[in-house]
Amino acid sequence: NSSIIGANINPFQMKFKSNRIEEVYIDVSSEKILNNFSNYLDENLDIIIDDASHNLKDIIISFSVLFKKLNRGGTYVIEDLDQFKAFKELNPYGSKELTPMQILYKIKEKKNFKSSFIREEDKKYLFENIENINIEKGSMIINDLNISDIAFIKKK
Repeated sequence: NSSIIGANINPFQMKFKSNRIEEVYIDVSSEKILNNFSNYLDENLDIIIDDASHNLKDIIISFSVLFKKLNRGGTYVIEDLDQFKAFKELNPYGSKELTPMQILYKIKEKKNFKSSFIREEDKKYLFENIENINIEKGSMIINDLNISDIAFIKKK
């Protein structure tokens, strides 16, 4: 009885039609658009899976905006957490910005961090509302690097 909303940057890839599946065209590289999308979403989300843009900035902004839409006990999933090791072009900021995995470890260890892409009030919300972060090892190897770790972030 679930309802599914798929968000895609390419409207020509939208192929599913169903009473319970809706696809939305969205550019997740824009915080303004993500906030508008967040306002459009139902408040009752049990799971969000981010397997969208693999750009560092987009993943971090999506997480800080959309995590708030989860129900208590809901789970936010981020796939391919460590792809920046193999695909440097996805992180044009280099070591100046923390990766999503580094941010999640900081939150897990309850250590403050700096990110150009997370506002202080959003960072505070994440620290106060994340119950658990579980990072599972994936098995996609590119150039002898495992890039497919997956994070499961549970909301309090």
